[in-house]
Amino acid sequence: MDQIGIIGKPSRKRFQIVNHLEGRQTFRVRIFSHIDEVRLYLKDGKLSGVLFLEDQFEDEHIELMDAWSQEHPDLAILFLVSQITTAQREEMNRYKIPNCTVLDLNYELRDLSGVVRRMVAGEPVILRSHFRFQVSKKAFLFTGPGAPVSIQLVDLSYGGLQARLNGSQVKKGQKIQIKVPLDAGKKGSHIIVGRVAWISPKGFMGMRFDEVVQVKAGSSLALAA
Repeated sequence: MDQIGIIGKPSRKRFQIVNHLEGRQTFRVRIFSHIDEVRLYLKDGKLSGVLFLEDQFEDEHIELMDAWSQEHPDLAILFLVSQITTAQREEMNRYKIPNCTVLDLNYELRDLSGVVRRMVAGEPVILRSHFRFQVSKKAFLFTGPGAPVSIQLVDLSYGGLQARLNGSQVKKGQKIQIKVPLDAGKKGSHIIVGRVAWISPKGFMGMRFDEVVQVKAGSSLALAA
């Protein structure tokens, strides 16, 4: 069983996080009060991941994550914050720190176990920039040359989505691209590139993300077949 360290002051949020991670007996959690305690513990290689619990994400945290990532390339590093701006998430994307991510505890706590599990296994985690909460339910499916087909999004999560195909035909393993407009009043859209993970007889599909790109209104992104 993987052991995860948490650095943060005693709080209701910390209590929730510990219960969330230990609830399904997936992880063991060890609580630290200071970052130096974690460094000593890491010398023995006893942690698979470290969670920093903060009220607000600061620009200096990016530098800290970058330094820790270089020092411990096999360690999953997460910042759990109660406030982070879109600009800060975009800055995180630009740094492309391989084994680090940030979660907004106001929205993304339910994703925590899945994200930690993927990171500990060395699997990529897409930074969604509140993706689930920004987009409309209508999207457009591109399977090759020609006009896109309208589909209905059912659920969005880290690394994938589910959608109603509305009669569109796709195959398991097929590479597809989906354009998702932002909610009303917001200009632009997300382009999602990925593959079909599963198809149900009732006309639903699951998609695993390879890449998510946000484009501004009026701009275009070449969609490969």
